[in-house]
Amino acid sequence: MGMLKMVKTLLLDGCNLGRSQIEIRDKCKMVKANNIGINTEFSSSAILEAIPSDSKFFTISLPSSLVRLSLANNNLYTESFPMDFSCFSMLEELNLDENRISSMPNCVRSLSRLQSLTMQHCDMLTSVEHPPTSLTFLSIFSSKRHVLRKVVFDPEMRPLDLLIPWTSLAPQSCEIEGMVKIQPMAGVEEKVLHSLCWKKLDFLNKRGVQTYSNGRNSREHQIQMYYEFGIFSTIYGGKDMPNWITHRSNGPSISLTILSSPNKPRGFNFCYVSTYRLPVIIIHNITKNRTWIYEHCIANVGVGEESYTVLSHWMFRMNEMEGGDLVSITLRNFMSYSGIAMECGVSVVYDEGNTDEEDALGYYKSWNHIIGGDLTGYQLTTGEYILSILRITTHGVKPFMRYGKFVGDRDYYKGDEMLFTALSQRKPAIVGHIPEEIGTSTCNDLILNDEDEVPVVAEVKFEAESESESEVEVEVRVMVEAEVEQHAKRSCMWRKWFNCTRA
Repeated sequence: MGMLKMVKTLLLDGCNLGRSQIEIRDKCKMVKANNIGINTEFSSSAILEAIPSDSKFFTISLPSSLVRLSLANNNLYTESFPMDFSCFSMLEELNLDENRISSMPNCVRSLSRLQSLTMQHCDMLTSVEHPPTSLTFLSIFSSKRHVLRKVVFDPEMRPLDLLIPWTSLAPQSCEIEGMVKIQPMAGVEEKVLHSLCWKKLDFLNKRGVQTYSNGRNSREHQIQMYYEFGIFSTIYGGKDMPNWITHRSNGPSISLTILSSPNKPRGFNFCYVSTYRLPVIIIHNITKNRTWIYEHCIANVGVGEESYTVLSHWMFRMNEMEGGDLVSITLRNFMSYSGIAMECGVSVVYDEGNTDEEDALGYYKSWNHIIGGDLTGYQLTTGEYILSILRITTHGVKPFMRYGKFVGDRDYYKGDEMLFTALSQRKPAIVGHIPEEIGTSTCNDLILNDEDEVPVVAEVKFEAESESESEVEVEVRVMVEAEVEQHAKRSCMWRKWFNCTRA
């Protein structure tokens, strides 16, 4: 095969190479590996040698002219691969589906022209770190639940067609850079909590919770910090709001006018107490006519007590919230309109303008898809933003299918294609560097319109629903899973070619 110097596509699916002992040859030096060997002595080809379990020896010569390579369903482990794949300088599409790899092999990083990488149904896959920046499509679709814990990208990464089903994400200690970060509260740095103006939270240590996500069973664990879309949050049992949430309102809504001050507002802390499932949070800046509809990455929470409390910090850039803006915050559920929240409260965080101190939130501000960043793919044709991890993890689900109670029943995203970019080129990717317009914070008060009615958000619509909540969730999940499977098949370019050749 090494003599075929113009070969572009090679499929080695189902060869069961994982039960082989492979040697890597580099000129006269022999380096042991488990499964795959590359011989860089020849410029025209790479040599893969295997000794299967039946002891029959065979050698396969892989031309370096390859553009598409599939090693799917070979029972390969991460250790099966050599450290370097640079001999495949022309390779654009690589399929590692249905293997036993626990992380992306290091050799993949050396593929400078790689555009499509699939590691679908790799049920042991826990991490993907620094894939090639040339990628335009990455699929980590898997039917296995609660496995994937870490995905890290380089700042130079191109906009990516990313396929990661939410059922693959671990329910705790998980970070998909640019999408969601979950970690135990006990591990959050004190300087981060200080920047959020979160004080005196020692009482959280004794209030563990159970969390439920779409398509998952419950998991009991210590209290977590969640971060997505520029929003930090934590959930704990009981109905005790922090005493520094001084402006409160009974029920599921509150309104405020942001205090005009020499120090610019850079965010606010919002807290609510509930006995029902996690609600959707709707933030409406009435003055600027901007609306954010946020669905937490955790679908529901269970606690040993009757009530639970959610504390969140929302980061905003200068143009999103300013002094004098009239803002309403409303909690809504998909089905029920009673018992959503017993109480809610808010306090604004202002910028002190001191840029000499380290910015503990610098890394979080470097994420691209956050409030004040690039939310183009999350905006509806009517202007609202749907802040939900499902926008990336479920391709093809129309907003009215899930959020029809909060938006119009004919609303669509402005763009059909959602391209993911983990880190923004406009923000620092290193903790400690502070943008010129952002300094340290101060936790000041705001002016509430206690004497007025909560402003009604005209864009938000609510209708009665006769179906049970569980039936609706099951119906949406079935549609989502079917769409994800179809997207995986459509987007993988080598699959297109393979299907055509077999037809």
